[in-house]
Amino acid sequence: MLNYKARDTIKRYIRDRIINFIVYKPWRKGIRFAIWEMGLSHFLNYLYYKYLEHRCFMAGGDRLNFEHEVCIAAIIKNEAPYICEWIEYHLLIGVEKFYIYNNESSDNIREVLKSYIDEGIVVFKDFAGKNVHGWAYMDAIKRYRNKTRWLALIDLDEFIVIKNGAKIADFLRDYEDYDQLLMGWQVYGSNGHKTKPQGLVIENYTRHAKEDFITNSKTVLNPRNVRGILNTHWRFMFGLSVDENKTIFRTYPYTNKYFKPISKNKICLNHYYGKSEEEFLKKSARGFSDGNTYKMTKDLFEFFDRNEIFDDALKKYVPLINAAIEKRKNLEK
Repeated sequence: MLNYKARDTIKRYIRDRIINFIVYKPWRKGIRFAIWEMGLSHFLNYLYYKYLEHRCFMAGGDRLNFEHEVCIAAIIKNEAPYICEWIEYHLLIGVEKFYIYNNESSDNIREVLKSYIDEGIVVFKDFAGKNVHGWAYMDAIKRYRNKTRWLALIDLDEFIVIKNGAKIADFLRDYEDYDQLLMGWQVYGSNGHKTKPQGLVIENYTRHAKEDFITNSKTVLNPRNVRGILNTHWRFMFGLSVDENKTIFRTYPYTNKYFKPISKNKICLNHYYGKSEEEFLKKSARGFSDGNTYKMTKDLFEFFDRNEIFDDALKKYVPLINAAIEKRKNLEK
């Protein structure tokens, strides 16, 4: 049986043979992104939910209901030491479910997540292969698009932070007229740690770069309104993509030369990129699942090792996370 990459190669070949006969360029673009990239069924699903939203509006209803308000999809590789903290933190801010794609981990991650899986908090799926980050996101969007109002696509070293302490569903209520919300990276450094310290990530790494360090962001989006995927940071949407100030973005902000860094006064992603030097080297050995081919060298570690600003705003979550992890361990005994 053909795997997802082989099927996509065949689909793209057939697509190019068909759409090249269409003279009008906007029609070609519409077919490529709106129908082919995510599949005809996804496009029809988009139209169906637009129809349902219209009916709800005409009937005087508030909005459509979904099984979950906010979920996260993530692809992981050997993240067992960190994943419980990451899940418990996001549960505390109101995330309801996690779609975890396991990319050939060798650290007994399924056993670590067993209680979360049994409880229905985590949906666990093995997802083998190289450079499969985007494929995992596409799979999550197609499978779970109608189960959750919002779907965040982030990594295990990224923590969503709502600056005013609100639950994430309440915060996102103000952005439901838009399809994709950009959450700017707040890049944290090593705090001077050479080796992995005891304790939680949010406890040990409390110094980050200046606000204008980098333009990178990740997104939380309406999974029914995705047209296609550019990369791990950006999805093409039928509607508008905005930052926290509702500034509209037409394309992904790649560099500081053309874009200002994403505003991070209301919501951001704490990105614990390298952590300690020891942890960075282990991360380097794993490689990338998103298609990046550059090597994770010592120079790259030093580039991201920014410790200019002290920020321990997440410190209040440390005892709550530790208590939740300990309680889960006791239940497993």
